[in-house]
Amino acid sequence: MTLSFPFAVATFADVIRMSSVKMQLIADQQISGLGGGKIVVADLAPKYWEFEVALINMDNAYMSQVQALIEALDEGINDFYLYDPRRAYPAADWGGTRLGGATVQIASLAGNNKELTLKGLPNGYVLSPGDLFHFDFGTPTKRALHRIVVGGIVPPGGVSPTLEVRPH
Repeated sequence: MTLSFPFAVATFADVIRMSSVKMQLIADQQISGLGGGKIVVADLAPKYWEFEVALINMDNAYMSQVQALIEALDEGINDFYLYDPRRAYPAADWGGTRLGGATVQIASLAGNNKELTLKGLPNGYVLSPGDLFHFDFGTPTKRALHRIVVGGIVPPGGVSPTLEVRPH
C-alpha cells in the first residue's frame, strides 16, 4: 500500500494514542525599535500551529509501529491531521452530538480577516472562546485550523454572530 498524505485522523492521530496535546500559535516576526521609543512589529511569514504531544504508555511492538508512522512524515515534509483529545469538540457540545451532521460553511469574512460568520449551525448553538474549527481550501486541498477568540450563540436562522478567530 502506498502512503497518502496528509495522514487522516483515523490513520495517524487515532493510532498514535495521545494522552495530551499542547498546541500554540507561533508567529515569525521581526521587532525593531525606533529612535522615539516606538516599537515596530512585522510578520515575516504566516502563523503556524506548534504541537507538543504526549503519548500513553504502550508495549514495544505497538510503539515501533507508532515510531514508523511518525518517521513516514519525513520530519516536516509530509502533512497530517491532529486534534487535542481533551478538546475534540466544542466546549458547549461535548461529544459533538448537537452539531451532528450539520454542514457548516463560512457565511462572511470581514476585511480584517479576523472576523467571520458561519452558517449551517443549529439554532442556539454555542461557540465558545477556545473552540477549534477547520475548513478545507485550495488545490491540492489544504486545511486551515482556527481557534475562536470571541464566540457567541447562533440565533434562529443558523448564521452565527460575528466570531473573532486566530490565526487571521
